[in-house]
Amino acid sequence: MRKPVNQLIAQLYGAMGSPQDWRTMRSLFWKKAQLVCATPHATESYTLSQLLDWVEQENPVDYHPEETQAITHFMGDVAHRASHYRAGERIGINSIQLLKIEGHWKIISLLWDTKGRNE
Repeated sequence: MRKPVNQLIAQLYGAMGSPQDWRTMRSLFWKKAQLVCATPHATESYTLSQLLDWVEQENPVDYHPEETQAITHFMGDVAHRASHYRAGERIGINSIQLLKIEGHWKIISLLWDTKGRNE
């Protein structure tokens, strides 16, 4: 059970790196997945398509996230991963909920918060 989830998370971080691999990124998520960003001023909610459209328009450079620490909990076909990461001068956490659908793990929701080193 852990190996497929670890592989999926490695693919997620790899797809977010450079060059970005949007085809792989889309394949990791359930078609109705919800993505939520916690910011100091608001909570922003996206579908995967909305987020990828924004990223493609903004074209962030030097964004190479690496998972630095993680813990995953499993119960039946549900998994939750708390994933700490570093991307350049920024650190953050991803709260990733996964569901095993037709024998394959998919990301159902992703909640994240990112801070600069001095925040």
